[in-house]
Amino acid sequence: MWRSLSDESKKFVRALLCVDPSRRLTADQALEHRWLDSQFPLSDRVPKESMLGSIHDSIIAYSDMSEFKKMALMVIAHQSSTSEIMELRKAFDAYDVANQGTITFDEFKSAMKKANTQHTDDEIEKLFKSVDIGHDNEIYYLEFLAATLSAHGRINEERLAEAFDRIDSDDKGFISRENLKEILGTDYSKEKVDQYMQEADFLGDNKISFEEFVKFFQADQMQQVRAFRLDESNSASSNSLSVEPENDSSASVPVPEHLLHE
Repeated sequence: MWRSLSDESKKFVRALLCVDPSRRLTADQALEHRWLDSQFPLSDRVPKESMLGSIHDSIIAYSDMSEFKKMALMVIAHQSSTSEIMELRKAFDAYDVANQGTITFDEFKSAMKKANTQHTDDEIEKLFKSVDIGHDNEIYYLEFLAATLSAHGRINEERLAEAFDRIDSDDKGFISRENLKEILGTDYSKEKVDQYMQEADFLGDNKISFEEFVKFFQADQMQQVRAFRLDESNSASSNSLSVEPENDSSASVPVPEHLLHE
């Protein structure tokens, strides 16, 4: 296989494997190497500026979502294919400056400040905690993905149907309390499960139909983004952007560990 490689690619590999640290390529030098740039242009490795702005808006909207909605987004994120979320993967890598596979608070703060210089440190901390649903002081890729899926636009019914079917594990055509207990696990109280049920059970029949699930999920998506943009424009005069959520965004969102760390 080595013989089949181009001379330029061999030089690149040798430069990475050089025993002498003073001659070995640094990470920054490797990213700027002409062979890498010829094979993987920078435009293919970094997110578009417009996408970064949409991601910022999505995180703002996500911080105000209920725990049940965040859980549903985690399910959708877990089932997303690579091709569907290519730009979001690039954005995650842009946030993850140290390339450690997670986003630290300092990395998140830097990215959010670039997107909106009006943010205070306290506001950014609240946003960080709303995305860090595992409460381990770092944001995993799946957490980031769940918080930014709407950057691609309104989540359509096909994706919601996939999430609904995943939660409706016994294929009864509706989400029951037992379904919620199953996907959340045994660590969460009956009161929490009942709370989730009440959020979307508009008919009060102790089950959540697909129609109710869609209504619950999509009702305020656009309103949240519009509200944020209004707040952002108003902040120019007050020099402060309020991100106080209706719900406690720092509350623990019960998401199955097998989803978070896969």
